[in-house]
Amino acid sequence: MRARVGLGFGLERLGLIALSRPKLASLLILAASLVLVLALPTLKFEADIVGQTDRDSAIWQEYEALRTEFTFAAPQIYILVDGSTAASLPDWFGAQNRLVLNLRLIGGVADVQSVFSLRSVGSGGTVPLLDPSGYPGEPGALRALAEARPDMAAFLNPDGPVSRISIVLDPDRMGQDGFADDMIRQVRNLADASGLVTSLAGPVVVQGEIAKTLLRDMVRMVLLSIVVGWSFGLLIFSDVRTVMVVNMVSPVAMLWTAGFAALTGETLNSITIVFPLLASIIAFADAVHLVVPMSRRLEAGDTILDAVRSIVTHIGPATALTSMTTALAFGSLAVAGGGMIAVAWLGVASVVLAWLAVITLGPLLCLTLARPGFGATRFPAARFEQAFRWLAVRTIGLGPIILAASAIGCVALLLSARHLPSDHVPTDYLPAASDVRLAEAEMEGNFSGGLSMLVAMPLPRPDAPSHPENILRLQAWHEALNDGLGDSAIWSRVRLPEMVQAQLPQDMPDLARDGEAMLLVVNHSWEDSGAQTIARFNRVQEILEGLPDGEAAQVASLATLVAQSAVEDIDRLRAGVLLSVVLASGLIALSSGSLAAGLAVGLSVGLSVLVVLVGSSAPAGAISYSLIVALVISVGIAIDDGIHLVNKASADDAAHRSGAERWTDGLAQTGGAILLTSLILVVTLVVTQTASMPALRVIGREIALALTAAFFFTTFIVAPTAVRIDRTLHNLFSRKAARHG
Repeated sequence: MRARVGLGFGLERLGLIALSRPKLASLLILAASLVLVLALPTLKFEADIVGQTDRDSAIWQEYEALRTEFTFAAPQIYILVDGSTAASLPDWFGAQNRLVLNLRLIGGVADVQSVFSLRSVGSGGTVPLLDPSGYPGEPGALRALAEARPDMAAFLNPDGPVSRISIVLDPDRMGQDGFADDMIRQVRNLADASGLVTSLAGPVVVQGEIAKTLLRDMVRMVLLSIVVGWSFGLLIFSDVRTVMVVNMVSPVAMLWTAGFAALTGETLNSITIVFPLLASIIAFADAVHLVVPMSRRLEAGDTILDAVRSIVTHIGPATALTSMTTALAFGSLAVAGGGMIAVAWLGVASVVLAWLAVITLGPLLCLTLARPGFGATRFPAARFEQAFRWLAVRTIGLGPIILAASAIGCVALLLSARHLPSDHVPTDYLPAASDVRLAEAEMEGNFSGGLSMLVAMPLPRPDAPSHPENILRLQAWHEALNDGLGDSAIWSRVRLPEMVQAQLPQDMPDLARDGEAMLLVVNHSWEDSGAQTIARFNRVQEILEGLPDGEAAQVASLATLVAQSAVEDIDRLRAGVLLSVVLASGLIALSSGSLAAGLAVGLSVGLSVLVVLVGSSAPAGAISYSLIVALVISVGIAIDDGIHLVNKASADDAAHRSGAERWTDGLAQTGGAILLTSLILVVTLVVTQTASMPALRVIGREIALALTAAFFFTTFIVAPTAVRIDRTLHNLFSRKAARHG
């Protein structure tokens, strides 16, 4: 073993300081907790589905320009009205007409578009297509009208019948705090009071639903994690005071993380919402590592204070290093740039706060609550030690084979992962089985997709939007897009009857405010993958290049923006996973003074992550955003087991024993605790499977799988590979020394 700087770089002394001034430390912890609790009511949940995108990118700037220039692209709330149970069509249309009139009276509503917005040509000019006093009374008449007017398909499906009302919100007020939520509430209240069968849809409603779902998921996961923590504690420990310690440290870590996010103005989104839960789980696992050795110290005759000091001195460095490597892994999320920098920052903060709770509050609680029998488990520790000692002896004997197989397996998995493409799954970020999700599906089924790609066509005659030259170009573009995209639904004013086109008002929502361009809209589905969305976007641009003035067209799509940004993030995070493993391994080697220990732990963690990466991605054929984020997080947590093993194998008396003896004793003494903490982590992560947000379930499931793999590889690979690498390095340096001697 080489000289080392100390596994925890001396940070464990913070726990000793707390023990030397217990009253002062308790007051400081209480004050900090109070401040963070008072901040909790200000905690916000980020519902923006483009929250992680690069707002400085060219495609974002183009999207913003089109959104500002065209009323059609302004934020909208959709009301779907089901007429299948209506007593009569005239009554159904009459109720909708009254609802539309009431919606126009809401402050903050810029426009309301519906089937009543469609125009027809009468003797005195254009008039509403559906006059309030002359609705078709028979389904056949309504269907005939729809066939005669293709533009009606944007607002009415006669086969339901189902209609769509679009409420255009004031874009200048969308940034105001609470504006969108207030609009959704008022629209929903009017829709409910109309007597119609209605549901709300659209990106604004989806974002509002995401925020509410995240809050519900967080509350549910917090409550369930507390139940699981107490249940697991009572199952593991025979002393209730021990259960109290680990289950007091755990929620404090969660509270501090959530309070810190509120205090610093950080919002919780579908990724960062797992950090308070992870802080709780990490704190629980580290607290278990602290309390389990207490029973041995007390049985050996130590006083309670001496026993607590001893575990802080001997276990504290390992908890400090595990926190550093976990923070390093979480911090690697920042390589994605953009909004992921804030995600990484909160992840690092959650790890630091969890460790502070363990190293300060943990020892103080042990000092207060410990009695004879404290830390004793219900499981036979001697049998665990015997079993893991047997495993260490057998695996160390197979060291060369295990090292070779692990290295080959790692290379093979790396090559497999390299060929897996990155892809974005939009539905991971839509609440499952919610009314909004069902409404989105209904809208896609009746109105050709819930997402839109905007194509701004420059007008050859901007002085007269309805000029035949403009319409001819629009027809050519419409037909080219329709032919080139196959079954995609294209909307433009070409679908209006010619007599209506000629008499349209100048403020039509598909016309740019400066009158220089006109919109074509390509509708597509939420269910499309990121790869499909990007391919469609590229195909649209390819089609436009072959059209007159096509190079001057502007194309923008929120879904494409999110997909492209997500794919770029995934590609960077793939490198971030590898980088975090390498850096964490280097940190272990530096702190322990053993290159072999760093390489062995890095190899085991790398295999754990790669097995899950390839195994979970292969069925889908691509690496998703949720999966790669989960694996970045997993690196930091999965490496903890190896660090506790290194800590024991690098004990102060290790220099007097052979490498095989050190690692055998290390695995024998830590194997039981590693097994218990791995079980705790995996079982507690099961609560994420109750989440309504698919992304949360994916992240929780993949972390649990990675931690399960990490336990297996840590117990089977680290000891034999460390011994084998150490011997190889020793022989190499000995030969060099002999040659130079």
